[in-house]
Amino acid sequence: MKRLLDIALAVLVTVGWWGVVYPHLSMIEDTCRVICESGEVRILESVDEYFDMLQAEPGEISIKIRLLERHG
Repeated sequence: MKRLLDIALAVLVTVGWWGVVYPHLSMIEDTCRVICESGEVRILESVDEYFDMLQAEPGEISIKIRLLERHG
């Protein structure tokens, strides 16, 4: 059982690091959309915009998960 937990943890860590190492591959158009306060919808066009999001102040970004919205 411990070995199974170790394997599961290794898989989760690997998948998690994928987005850190290759953000341009994990943040595709269907994954992330920027909706401005004016209602304008933008798609992230570069990795730099992704890193700009990481520098946002608390309250500047809200996250919605479509799967949870549909089944919640």
